[in-house]
Amino acid sequence: MDQNFKRFVDLFRKALSGSLTKDEQEEFDVLLQDPVIHEVYLEMQDADYLAERLAPYLLFPSEKAYRKFEHRFGKKYVARRLFTRWSVAATILILIGVAVGVQSTREKEMQKIEIPGNTIISPGIPQAQLKLADGRKIAVTHVNEGKINEQGGTLIQFEEGKLTYHHAGQTASTIVYNELSVPLGGECYVVLEDGSKVWINAGSVLKYPTCFGDTIREIYLEGEAYFEIEKNTRPFVVHSGLGDVRVLGTAFGITAYPEENMLTTLVSGEVAFEQNQRESLTITPGEQIVAYLSGKIERKTVEPEEYVGWKSGIYVFKDRKLEEIMLNLERWYNVKVFYQSQQMKDVRFTGNVERYNTINAFMQILEGTGDVKYRINGNTVILYQ
Repeated sequence: MDQNFKRFVDLFRKALSGSLTKDEQEEFDVLLQDPVIHEVYLEMQDADYLAERLAPYLLFPSEKAYRKFEHRFGKKYVARRLFTRWSVAATILILIGVAVGVQSTREKEMQKIEIPGNTIISPGIPQAQLKLADGRKIAVTHVNEGKINEQGGTLIQFEEGKLTYHHAGQTASTIVYNELSVPLGGECYVVLEDGSKVWINAGSVLKYPTCFGDTIREIYLEGEAYFEIEKNTRPFVVHSGLGDVRVLGTAFGITAYPEENMLTTLVSGEVAFEQNQRESLTITPGEQIVAYLSGKIERKTVEPEEYVGWKSGIYVFKDRKLEEIMLNLERWYNVKVFYQSQQMKDVRFTGNVERYNTINAFMQILEGTGDVKYRINGNTVILYQ
């Protein structure tokens, strides 16, 4: 597929989801000077219009949908796709996979479908267990909203799904740690004492001070979290099993589950990755560091939303293996996945998934591709062909 057209589609997708950077917005504004493209952009923001026109193509992985579109209208028609408003819109949305506006409409329809014998599995909820410095453990749920504890001048509160730390003084002379464990099927949002924000995903553990010291801010992560670090003269360091991430003020995501490669994905600012006190590797927005279990380190260019979109309530999958997709869903929905054959794990899909829908809504969309069938027994998802 032509690289220029790929870029064209990518800009449209980001414009519809409101995630264009300043430079990308300027690039997109140039595209909109074409009256046909500008009219298409306006029409693509009408979910009802798109749902009606693209319904036959939405239940396919992007490549399969594109081939069906090409077969129906003919290769010459597709080659002239920029000549009409409808062909522009159709081609863009089919290549995106599941369109931003249409996806919401389609998923609402899917939620109404019931398959006999399948258990309905709801998404995760805000929940965690807080282990205090003295060893006491406190359940962090909506039932315990209000004041949680007070330690050394630091007030700990949980309100409206947010765990916050307020310290009366400037810094701490003695560092006291808390440990927050988020179970499978859970999530937790924490505002640390310095104002830094952390969204912690399912199956993760975060260890952090109730109040930072005056020279460095250090925390420890096992699992997955998204960070928005408050800018400060004190370096902020996230320690994990495969390396350390050092920042001053920035937004980034880290995936560091045990026995898996570690991913550090930068959204804004700048971070440095260091492994075993070797020379550090710095990345810029749109880049990712992969620390492999073998010890190898690699820098890649990525679309950050693919790796941190969960924080905003959406999973973004682009040409992703079914095994990788289901691993994300296993943690979030607290389920086990059984594959009829090992080959099924390598089937690839592209699309966006609402994080707070039932798993059934996603599985029905997945089944609509024709590549996978499913059944749910208890908390086990069985995939077969």
